[in-house]
Amino acid sequence: SLGDRFDTKWVLVIGMTLTAIATFCFGLLPIFDAPAALYIVVWAINGFVQSVGWPCTVKIMSNWYGNNHKGLVS
Repeated sequence: SLGDRFDTKWVLVIGMTLTAIATFCFGLLPIFDAPAALYIVVWAINGFVQSVGWPCTVKIMSNWYGNNHKGLVS
């Protein structure tokens, strides 16, 4: 629903940037000897921000095709 309310391109860019940051933070956790609960929190945040990726990509790609091609399997 974020892609429907805001500019889809920017929602995708921000979501994938936050995914990269969360993955980077997940990689830093062993260096700081973080507790297991922090791994779960960072991984949950990563999953949440990744969830914007696929719906926004589908919406952007659907603009490439006209209405007469939607739902057509060739």
